[in-house]
Amino acid sequence: MLTPIDRRENLRQAEANRQSVFAGDCAAGHVQPTRNKLGHELYRAACGICPDSPHRTTMVPDLNEPKLKFTPDQWQELISNGRANTLMPAFHSRPGGH
Repeated sequence: MLTPIDRRENLRQAEANRQSVFAGDCAAGHVQPTRNKLGHELYRAACGICPDSPHRTTMVPDLNEPKLKFTPDQWQELISNGRANTLMPAFHSRPGGH
């Protein structure tokens, strides 16, 4: 279990480089649990850990009550390439995801 100090350090790393979730110690929590998963199971393992977390930071949106609406194509773009000036990493391997 991460301590508040660990969480602050991880947040600092993510703010500096949103792709940091795929490196070092963070990869164990963000990459390994996604192996061989699809659909809702993949969302819960790879995506939901941020917006659905009880420890969600204020800069991570609540996807249960989104302020912005996106089309399926826009979601594909966001998931593949991330979102500039946010903590949303790119999941496609081309920009450094997994």
